[in-house]
Order: sequence, then C-alpha cells, then structure tokens
Amino acid sequence: MKIRNGFVSNSSSSSFIICGFKLAEEKPVDIMKKLLKLTKEDIIAEMRLKPYWKDREITNYAIEDYCSGYFYDACFSKDGFDIEYGEGVDGIIIGKHIAKFSSEINDISTEEINLEDLEKTMKEIKEKLDLPPEVFAKIYTGTKCC
Repeated sequence: MKIRNGFVSNSSSSSFIICGFKLAEEKPVDIMKKLLKLTKEDIIAEMRLKPYWKDREITNYAIEDYCSGYFYDACFSKDGFDIEYGEGVDGIIIGKHIAKFSSEINDISTEEINLEDLEKTMKEIKEKLDLPPEVFAKIYTGTKCC
C-alpha cells in the first residue's frame, strides 16, 4: 500500500485569459438580474421549470444558491460575453475570453479578437451591469477547479 504525503487531486482544472470586469462584492442573484435583465419572479419561474424546484418552497437563500450554481455550472458564453466563476476565481468575471485551456480536453482554445470589437463588447457589458465611468475593463488570468 502506498501512502502519499502532499497534494493529491483527481479534479480537473481550467486556465483562462479574459478581458472584462470582476464583480467581487455583488451577489450572483443581483448580477443575474442586471446581466440577463431578469426580475426575482423571472428567476423563480425559471427555477420552477426544473423538476427539483417544481413543488418546493423557494426561499431567498434558494434563489441565491440557484443563481450561484447558474454561474458556477455555466462559465459560459452568452449574448457575446463570457463568464468565469468558481473555485479559484475571486468573485465573478464577466467579459470576453482571449484564451482558455481545460485539463479535460488537453487543448487550448484561442481566437482572433479585433480590439475595436473587444472595446465595443466591454462597453455593452459595462452598460448592462450599470458600472460607473471610473470602472475600466482589465485583463484577468487564472486557473480554477472544474
């Protein structure tokens, strides 16, 4: 029998380079409302479509948990923007991926990005999130657990 001392992991990881905005202080439910233009009632209606929530009581905690899971599970591209959230990311980063690598796929995804298009996307995200003029998009890099 082997005994291992030190770090052992069976989990996957992904690394990313993203240009965007880090929202470390906002709750996922508030970000979801702004970004996807949803009301609390819209989120509840979306939850009710899932078999688990069909007949259960939906509390504020449940809504927060659902929205957090939405961002964590998704880490998706939606309406021209990308999202990074989860273990290893402090807050939620909303922007546009420049590159992304997943240990599950063993291939780095890259794309050609026109800086004018990137600036336009950052402006659109900033407007959707109602960020103040003194907040600027930044380049973020990181590795997170999947």
